[in-house]
Amino acid sequence: MDQIISIKELRTNLPEIRQKIQKGIGFIVIYRSKPLFQIKPLRSNILPKSSILELFANPPRKMLWRGKKPAAQIIREERE
Repeated sequence: MDQIISIKELRTNLPEIRQKIQKGIGFIVIYRSKPLFQIKPLRSNILPKSSILELFANPPRKMLWRGKKPAAQIIREERE
């Protein structure tokens, strides 16, 4: 459920409101007793940090590069 706040509350308490938005709480901002706009947390394809770390630790097979030379040999050649 969205919380109702005034434009003045938004201005004065922006850091606290930002933290609540990151936790998933939405806001309806009112100005002169009328709803002006709505603030909602983004719901996109962004993965949580734990999922990103897991992806780097165990990449899917299709993401792995399969070359004819071992990685160590490629690095040695690049350094020369």
